[in-house]
Amino acid sequence: MPFKSMMETFEFLFEDTDDAIMMVKQDSLCLRANSAAKSLFGISPGERMDMLLPLSEHQLWMQFLNSIKPGKKVTSLFNLRLVEGGAVTGLEATGSFFRQNSSVIVRFRPANRSRSGQTDFNPHHYSGIFRHALNCFVLFDRAGIIRDANNRTGFFFERPPESIIGLKVLELRSLFHDADNDYERMSEMMKLEGKAETKCTYLAEDGSERHYHIYTIFDEDSDLYVMTIRDDTEKVELKYQMERRENLSALGQLAASIAHEMKNGMTSIRGFTELIKISADETTMSYIDVIDSEMGRMEALMREFLLLSKPTSKEQLPFPLFRTICEVATIMGPQCMQRGMTIFKENHTDKEVTVVGNPQRMKQSLINLVKNAVEASERGTRLMLSIENYDDGHVLLAVTDEGKGMTELQLKQVFMPFFTTKREGTGLGLPFALETAELMGGHLFAKSVPNKGTRIEMLLPVASAEVEGIPAKVGKVI
Repeated sequence: MPFKSMMETFEFLFEDTDDAIMMVKQDSLCLRANSAAKSLFGISPGERMDMLLPLSEHQLWMQFLNSIKPGKKVTSLFNLRLVEGGAVTGLEATGSFFRQNSSVIVRFRPANRSRSGQTDFNPHHYSGIFRHALNCFVLFDRAGIIRDANNRTGFFFERPPESIIGLKVLELRSLFHDADNDYERMSEMMKLEGKAETKCTYLAEDGSERHYHIYTIFDEDSDLYVMTIRDDTEKVELKYQMERRENLSALGQLAASIAHEMKNGMTSIRGFTELIKISADETTMSYIDVIDSEMGRMEALMREFLLLSKPTSKEQLPFPLFRTICEVATIMGPQCMQRGMTIFKENHTDKEVTVVGNPQRMKQSLINLVKNAVEASERGTRLMLSIENYDDGHVLLAVTDEGKGMTELQLKQVFMPFFTTKREGTGLGLPFALETAELMGGHLFAKSVPNKGTRIEMLLPVASAEVEGIPAKVGKVI
């Protein structure tokens, strides 16, 4: 065929196709691009082809170009950035050597185009809905290679979508710290039913846990697996709060019954003990002292039971938060001194903050928190009670000690009724403080490092009207 006729035929085939076709040099410089390629990639002659690929695939692309020789056609898969929305998607690239100018002709097709030439999967068909869906969507092929992911990947996995494209889906699953035992079950379900469902926990960079619901199906039309990931964190936490409140309610009823029976029995024991003291000798008095000591401990336990079972007052009053902290520091000061500890109180808001709630309940909650901190600390350590700004509408009240701290497992159980790390603890102080915070529209958080200490934070909304004339006190030491 004459050279001119051959070029005319080439021109016709080059333009008369829906496929994106480009002529590139083996150093990746674009020489020509047909209309489909310009529309799909937004590339023009004179630009480098590798600008369309993620940095991680640049070397593979150069190897692909250099492997194409006269008479040898090479096909490979690449992730390329489309001009529409900057999306990245997987495409099949087939390269042939063009002898006339020693360049490479590369044809791009969707990765799953059928042999009949009909496209089953076109990224433009789903792009808008797929990219901006509220749930996270991940597409992967039969080999387990991730071919695409929508914009929500940035939130769900705290990394851009293009960073996971080309990875094995197993690598994505490894981001869930409880996924190891579930992967084989999901794989088996996919083989048998073509779909699988599971729930996993993702540990975010800020240390918080997110609860994800994952549903995967196989789409025969596109020959791809579609993984849908939904964030159920709020639902899981709400369910947990409801269960905890139900448990506390039942616990309160049980506590009232137990406290009533204990009070009757202890009243009798106290009475007979006082009678015995009248005629007791020295040996008998030593036994009575033990009884008195144990009775005192039982009465303290009974008071905690009664506090838990007492109906919550619906009356909400504005009260100064830092003044309450000062009162608690004064009450607990002698106990700290006995253990050789120093208790500090600081107001980092530079003003007296007013909150709305039950001031007596708040005081009791703080006493419980300080008592826990003192009992967990060694002699000579410090205890800090502080208030600091959180945002425009909230403050953070913190009780920080330098005690033995808690493990990650203990932190997960710390707000459960009756859970305690102390030999003589009741495990009721923190649940009571948590309920106090929630009744005021706030929440309670625990942070701890083993052998370094624990910080209990109470997040509280600030009252709309502040109490005036109460000076802030900074850096006071008891």
